[in-house]
Amino acid sequence: MNEEMIATGLLTPSTAEMKEWMRELKEKPEYCFDRLIDVTAVDRGEKLEVVYRLNSLAFDKDLVVKVETSREAPFVPSVADLWLSALFGEREVHDMFGIVFSGHPDLRPLLAPEDGFGFYPLRKDYKLPGRSGQQEGR
Repeated sequence: MNEEMIATGLLTPSTAEMKEWMRELKEKPEYCFDRLIDVTAVDRGEKLEVVYRLNSLAFDKDLVVKVETSREAPFVPSVADLWLSALFGEREVHDMFGIVFSGHPDLRPLLAPEDGFGFYPLRKDYKLPGRSGQQEGR
């Protein structure tokens, strides 16, 4: 990771390098991304993608960090130890997409029942009960 990469406004680290990059983005004075605005996910078909929106108050900059993970074993390191705002965002992504945030202190369901839904509602392979195939208009 370098200044030129950050200047594009989008970073795409691997899951292996993601935690180190996120720590640098927050702690290095030349970056100072002190706020995690949002954590969400996107189902890209073959892969799942976790999307982080960061903000630097000091430099008035925004940055998007996208990390891909597999559908079969969706694991991404938690950033809750870096930004407390990740505590609930990661829990929501876990409920809706089934992505496990390793190192998260509390992945209890946030939106789902305590025993879960038994499926992940925001994955593309989720079918609405009583409907077959694609929904009209999709």
